[in-house]
Amino acid sequence: MVLARKVRARRAAYASLVTYVHDDNMVNLVAFTTDGVPFPAGSVAIVQDGSPYVAGDLPYAEWMPYQVGQARKHATTKPSSRCPRVTGQTRRSPVGSDT
Repeated sequence: MVLARKVRARRAAYASLVTYVHDDNMVNLVAFTTDGVPFPAGSVAIVQDGSPYVAGDLPYAEWMPYQVGQARKHATTKPSSRCPRVTGQTRRSPVGSDT
């Protein structure tokens, strides 16, 4: 989920879902008004660290603060060696099924 903003005025944010990813910095969205009414937003720039886009007069999106924090948290942690790997297992049919 991202926050869509119509202009650089940061007070007008809309909860939005990504419906298509053009590349790392451009997405299509379905955004929701404060009344819950959905509206489409195509080719919306994502403004973030390292993005070629800046908040300006065109609609833009930004990751929610929680998501940014989680991305930073996971970027600095190493995978646990205690996590078991699933290899060579086959899916079993439910008991009593004919297949």
